[in-house]
Amino acid sequence: MNKTVTEKQKAKMKHIIDAAIRCFAVKGFHSTSTAEICHEAGMSPGNVFHYFPNKNSIIEAIALEDAQLFDDIFCRYEAEEECIQAIIDLMKEIIALYNHPEYARISIEIFAEASRNASIHEIFIENERNNKQRLITMLKNGIKKGQIDSTLEPEEIATWLLVIADGSMGRNIIDPEFNEGEDHVMLESMLRKMLTKP
Repeated sequence: MNKTVTEKQKAKMKHIIDAAIRCFAVKGFHSTSTAEICHEAGMSPGNVFHYFPNKNSIIEAIALEDAQLFDDIFCRYEAEEECIQAIIDLMKEIIALYNHPEYARISIEIFAEASRNASIHEIFIENERNNKQRLITMLKNGIKKGQIDSTLEPEEIATWLLVIADGSMGRNIIDPEFNEGEDHVMLESMLRKMLTKP
């Protein structure tokens, strides 16, 4: 019985989060009212506040949901035998995610909110730290297997790989001709040259 209640609660929370994301993607965090979130979710304020006491708690839940999303992505590639290909495929998936219009708008809102909101900043930094550490581990594994250039510094390469992913989001906004899907061949060629042993 408890499990059924828990699953129902999770489903309701997910429903509210998804409604909030749709609102935030259009109007931003600060311009979206809790009343608009309730309307989009089709729920009364009392019902929404039962799960999330305020708008900030919804934003925190979105950041935590993002951490789970990246955990799922990394789990798909960490055990691959071909380390360079695994990193290339990982980067392709992350960049494709970053170029999804709704995700891009929400991510930009999270970046901005993290710069002024301590609780969001803490979650955001922890997410980034975890993603970077998992990427470092993949790079070290590739070096250990002799597949990746051993003269590379995994920490620095992981940072620059994340910079490339982050930058693709901004490039998509300011350069209408940029198409991350069509540019995958160039991305793969660039990453392979970067990581392969001379």
